[in-house]
Amino acid sequence: MTGWVAFALLAINVAQDPGAIDEKRLAKRLEERFARQSKAYHFALDTDGKHPLERHDRPIMRWTADGNYGAVWIWTERGRPQLVGCIGAFQNNAGQLEGFYEFQLLSTKPIPATNIGNDYRWEPSQGGPAPKPLADAPAPVATTRLRALQMRQLAREFSADMKSGEQIHHLRLSSTPLFEYQSRDDEAVEGALFSFLWDKGTDPELLLLIELRKTMDGPRWFYVPARFTWRELTLRHGDTVLWQEEAQVESRTARHLRKPYVSCPVGTINLAADGEEARDVSQ
Repeated sequence: MTGWVAFALLAINVAQDPGAIDEKRLAKRLEERFARQSKAYHFALDTDGKHPLERHDRPIMRWTADGNYGAVWIWTERGRPQLVGCIGAFQNNAGQLEGFYEFQLLSTKPIPATNIGNDYRWEPSQGGPAPKPLADAPAPVATTRLRALQMRQLAREFSADMKSGEQIHHLRLSSTPLFEYQSRDDEAVEGALFSFLWDKGTDPELLLLIELRKTMDGPRWFYVPARFTWRELTLRHGDTVLWQEEAQVESRTARHLRKPYVSCPVGTINLAADGEEARDVSQ
């Protein structure tokens, strides 16, 4: 956590000597801010909201990348991930912290409309990416512990690239899953959520769900690729391109967002003010 605390000390515009700031107190306030903001978001797959998704209390990941910082939360239903969200900050040209939110729908069903920050309305017109069978995958092994190892091996068969400007970045697979689960879903049995990270730090740019699902022929392995950046992405299995997505900049041109992935700026962060509270509340 030292890296992002040091970044915050440089980035936050405060009216005192930065050397006088209590780093532990600052770290706590940043943690509390992002946790509070994530807690304000209530998602459901039904329109009446009577069956909300479960938000896990602790972030499944904290990351830093080239002066940026973020924390990732997950929302589940019956144990299976249905939505992943990141709340983060970057340093602008004036040396201030600016906040951003991004959400990726993993449910194949769209969710009811939700406000993001003060400027955006997210109303996905479709669900997230559908699970696809992993061709030539070996049969699931006998025990949960061994299947967890098998999922890691299956994930290592994938590779991913991201285009930023004219440069192609080879993304590296996270050494461990972000989230592992046993599902009570009618189709999913169990799975693990992996991430591919930018070479500039630990920022997750592409998510990969490896999942054991019920089929007419018995349990089989499936995969779900999902963007976690607005940049162009490519996912390969071996030498075969399985999935490719162009850059998505919807929030730059619209306030009513309809894609299953959204990335939204939410304004300047001022942690110097005592009693600072989150303004972002979903409805």
